[in-house]
Amino acid sequence: MKTIAIATILLATTAVGALADDDDDRGGRKQSGLKVDTEHIFGFTEGADIGDVGDKEFEKETSAGFGKRMGLYAASSTLLDFKYVPLPGVLISPGLLLSYHGISGVPGLDDRQQIAFPGLSFEVKYQLLDRNHAPFGLTLFAQPRWTRIDEASGERVREFSSEFTLALDKEILPQRLFGAINLIYEPEISRSHETGEQERGSGLGVSAALAAQILPGVLIGAETRYLRAH
Repeated sequence: MKTIAIATILLATTAVGALADDDDDRGGRKQSGLKVDTEHIFGFTEGADIGDVGDKEFEKETSAGFGKRMGLYAASSTLLDFKYVPLPGVLISPGLLLSYHGISGVPGLDDRQQIAFPGLSFEVKYQLLDRNHAPFGLTLFAQPRWTRIDEASGERVREFSSEFTLALDKEILPQRLFGAINLIYEPEISRSHETGEQERGSGLGVSAALAAQILPGVLIGAETRYLRAH
């Protein structure tokens, strides 16, 4: 068992596409304002909102790593996915993975220069509680993946993994301050094509974040994450 990462991140973001006109009748008075979609306002931590029926969205998410202390190392992984809300409280998202590895002279890793299609993913979200009608929002995520290229080394593998997340969020101050907590479980199994070695593992994690809307559509906040590998 080891700690993978303990990190605190400051972030500032513009909530593009996360704002909509919101008219409701409370006590006979009609109010108009801006409704914030919490799905992506926290950084790595995800909010519990999933959108309205019929919503469609295309996303690109890239992670990268670089190093030159011992040899040259550069690697990136990009997820291209299409999100669609077919039913109230349900979101589905098929995705395609792309990767790049540029490795030279790094101890323990083979030299590689490659761009590859490493695998597929499919995400399902089910909203258990809608914060607009409950004290807080609560959503369960499941994202299975099939991968044929190791993200760190670029080695050919056969890997099956999944990420299960329980996301809770709350509008602490109306349209001003938002908070979220994620509980994360990530099991995986992989086999190397080159050595035949099989590995099993799992990760457990928790993250928490706050985001404040300082101007319409502009948010700033802080986030902390804690992850462990088993």
